[in-house]
Amino acid sequence: MFNVSPAIMAMASWGLVTPLLLIFGGCCSNVYTLEAITHRTSAAGSVITFAQFFGIVIGSFGMFSSSAIGRQALWNRKVPLWDYLKIVICHFSVSWLNNMVLDFHISVPVFIIMRSGGSVVTMLLGWLFYDRQYTQRQISAVALLTLGVVVSTAASRNNASSASDPEMSGRFMIGIALMVLAQFVASMMGLFLERAFRKHGASWQESLFWTHILALPFFLPLLGQVNRQFHILLKSEPFFKLADGHVEPSLLNPPSLVVHLVLNVITQLICISGVNRLASHSTALSVSIVLNLRKFISLVLSFCVFGHHIDPGIVLGAALVFLG
Repeated sequence: MFNVSPAIMAMASWGLVTPLLLIFGGCCSNVYTLEAITHRTSAAGSVITFAQFFGIVIGSFGMFSSSAIGRQALWNRKVPLWDYLKIVICHFSVSWLNNMVLDFHISVPVFIIMRSGGSVVTMLLGWLFYDRQYTQRQISAVALLTLGVVVSTAASRNNASSASDPEMSGRFMIGIALMVLAQFVASMMGLFLERAFRKHGASWQESLFWTHILALPFFLPLLGQVNRQFHILLKSEPFFKLADGHVEPSLLNPPSLVVHLVLNVITQLICISGVNRLASHSTALSVSIVLNLRKFISLVLSFCVFGHHIDPGIVLGAALVFLG
């Protein structure tokens, strides 16, 4: 198994405390806001993805254009457009798939566990395409991760089959297949990013801005769906429950799901800033391990805050995943 504590201590000694704080604070908060939305409506995947990309473009431009270093990162691009295009296609696909799978009866705990298998795919692709060599300890950890994901998925499928009709079970399996596809694309994106940072010496600010602004044209075919889903969020009850019983949203008391969408975008900017900072100093596998630790915290919060049914099979699978 991976010896995580020395890895985290080493990162701290390299001055990477800030990205770790951004990841554990921003990403965990982001999962909470995501579940606050999907807990009440599953038809929000496209509007969440678009809002995240658009918000990060605006937010990152505002942050970086105010300093000389930031302006240089924005306009003196070091990575060629072709290299960025590969990363952007992967990034857009992963973000859209991950937000869309929640429409397929995938609970957030299972969503987190499945995404924690990223280290497995990263190692596999690194071995196949980049001639990476891994230790016996790393291979053993991958075996535990794989077993944990399989156990959790099987337990979740049994719940879906017993609690509903065959159509829901079929949609669940489609969602799982989409998540597996997203894992492969995400791992390839991580390897592309690592290679771009090593080859061109790009800054994390440059990567954050360009990987999001170049993805915006991909949303053109989805704008109709984004608009419909946003109107669903507008119809949610006001964020504040007033004593006089007033239930109509207003400018001072906006729809609750719109508030959660704004918070989701803000926390996504914090989260992705931390991930890009870490990726600029670490290997794709190290980033994947840190994100797995963050997902474990998100999983615990999801069970505690939203009161999910604790299935023994899912708990066993989660334990195997995070033990790996």
